[in-house]
Amino acid sequence: MFALSIVIAPWWFSPQATNLFWMQHSWTDWRRWIDGNFNNPRVANGSWSNWHAHMMANWREMLSPWYKAGAHTPPLFGST
Repeated sequence: MFALSIVIAPWWFSPQATNLFWMQHSWTDWRRWIDGNFNNPRVANGSWSNWHAHMMANWREMLSPWYKAGAHTPPLFGST
C-alpha cells in the first residue's frame, strides 16, 4: 500500500509535475546548473560551484585561523 501511494502521489497532488515537457526542461536546467553552463546567473549564482562557494564563504572565513593552525602544526598523535 505504501509503495502504491508513493507512486501515485505526484499525479494526485501535482498533476503538472508529471508533464513530460516540464520534467525534461527542469532536468536540462538542473544539469546545466550542475555543469556550470546555466544561462541565468541570477538564479543560485549561475552554477552549483558558485552557489556552494557563496554558501561556504562565511564558514571558511570563520574557520580559516583553525585550518591554518592545523596545517602548520605537526600531528600530536604520531605521523600520518
